[in-house]
Amino acid sequence: MRITEIIAVAALIILFTASSSEIISDTSNADYDILLYSDSYVPDEEAYIHIAGGFFSVFEGRGGIVIGSDYYNNNSLPMDYETETFKESNCGYIKMKLQKLEYTSRFVYRPKGNLIIRIPEDDATSFSMEKLDYVKVPGHSEPCYRLSGSLLDNTGKVNKAQLICFAVGGSNPVLCGGLYITDSKDKITCYPIRISGRRDNEADNHLHKVIARVSHFNL
Repeated sequence: MRITEIIAVAALIILFTASSSEIISDTSNADYDILLYSDSYVPDEEAYIHIAGGFFSVFEGRGGIVIGSDYYNNNSLPMDYETETFKESNCGYIKMKLQKLEYTSRFVYRPKGNLIIRIPEDDATSFSMEKLDYVKVPGHSEPCYRLSGSLLDNTGKVNKAQLICFAVGGSNPVLCGGLYITDSKDKITCYPIRISGRRDNEADNHLHKVIARVSHFNL
């Protein structure tokens, strides 16, 4: 084989490798796009339900754990058994503090308050909650909660925090899922999370004492 042919073959290999990397990268980004940026999922068959009241009455003010991303290298939503496996490796902290609750539709809410997060190797940060809705997640038969918030950094760019999660456990629920942090350079890091919820009676009391007080639905 002549030197020119060897160079041509090498060039093809490099080109194919680069193309394959782009395909893998695009697939990864597409998965994130579905989770983070897809339209709100509205289940037509579901009756009227106060999703924000149910969500915040059970998990508002409850401290949870954030698990280091070194323990999780996937780009999809962490499953409950994965966060169970990692729960002894917690490296951070997460809590939701609600101040005001409004809605734009039956399934899209505008919470005002703070999503307090301490991720590994960083100080605690308070993100402003902006939106709570449902999102359809590939591989899940039921829609998942999606809570979005933002934080202005020193450069004026917006850092995003999006909590995508689902509740398991019935009368003693646990919120499992992923915390997706988008930094000022648009790099996305996923941290598995777990937040233990209130039991039925506690959640009902919290709904009336806290959620009802901050709700403003006469829009």
